[in-house]
Amino acid sequence: MGVAVIAYGACGQTQSAPPVRTASQSPGARASGKSGAPLRPDVRWSRFDDPVEHAFTIDVPAGWRVSGGSRRMSAVEIRLGVNVTSPDGAITLFYGDSDVPIYTVPSRMLAMAGLRPGMYYKPGQGVQMLIEPYLTGEAFASQWGAQRLARTCASVSRVGAKARPDSSSAIDLAYAHGGVRTSILAGEATFSCTLRSAPAAGYVFAATELVQSQTSSLWDVKALVGFTALEPHAAGAYGVLTHLVASFAIDRAWQARQQAVTAQFDRIVAQTNAAVSQAIINNGRALAAASAAQFQHSQQNANANFNEIEKYDAYGVRGTSDFVNPDTGSRYGFLDNSYAHTYVNNDHEILQTDSEHLPGLGWHELHVAPGG
Repeated sequence: MGVAVIAYGACGQTQSAPPVRTASQSPGARASGKSGAPLRPDVRWSRFDDPVEHAFTIDVPAGWRVSGGSRRMSAVEIRLGVNVTSPDGAITLFYGDSDVPIYTVPSRMLAMAGLRPGMYYKPGQGVQMLIEPYLTGEAFASQWGAQRLARTCASVSRVGAKARPDSSSAIDLAYAHGGVRTSILAGEATFSCTLRSAPAAGYVFAATELVQSQTSSLWDVKALVGFTALEPHAAGAYGVLTHLVASFAIDRAWQARQQAVTAQFDRIVAQTNAAVSQAIINNGRALAAASAAQFQHSQQNANANFNEIEKYDAYGVRGTSDFVNPDTGSRYGFLDNSYAHTYVNNDHEILQTDSEHLPGLGWHELHVAPGG
């Protein structure tokens, strides 16, 4: 989710996402009801625009509480990210964290200057690097993840963690396509915790990069996403997080102003997020399979959980394409391409439906952009 000068985090003022109109309740948010069914990932989506520097856009569930934006730490370090919480507080998702800095590995040179792990090294021009040993994505997701989830969940306990070499290779390939050689180590961790005195679950995915030279070793976090959710909502949280990650896009005008960011940056972000999304899906499937094996005496609940995972492919992880408004030339990236028709109004609200009828005055139909 970044290059050497970019790290992502959450900051800015809290605000509600703007409304999105839908033709029917599908797709639409359906909270847990009397049957105890988890929140489905086919929520209504709204486009959130970075309120600070207009550096990025990201899809968020309409009506959910949203905080986020860009945070400029120095001329060469900008952190971007978003926090999203459902109206009932049952699900909290995050994309990045503004408290996560660039790191430098402890060294003899730093020790001679009296700088030890846990302290900041300041090479100049406003740059600050926290001195800490390098952590792989798996280790970072486990250690940092427990602290992050404790902000919204009590009694956090790690359930499992593993490396994700498939995601590491996919993100490396994304950077290679952008002309950047790198080596990413991705991983994920799952947690149990207590939310409002009820059992809850947590998930963190992280990908880190170590850059070494003859004089120094720096490392940073390229991808960082996760959630906490009450247990009945955990399956749906995976689907919502998957769509949110896949929809993130850097604003092209902002990108042009950032000379330190290459012209391929938005493509790198998209491909990186695709790798992260796939990791979330794979983890959700694995958890569902484990649940079915562990709770055979409650096969009905296990099947319901597995079915929710399968719905990610149908709802939360549909293919996406860039769309264009033929009347204005405006482009809209990462929209679901499985609907027969996609419309936009003058307020840039998006409506996707299989109906061929315009929703009303002021609405225009979008078409898949060439090469989108």
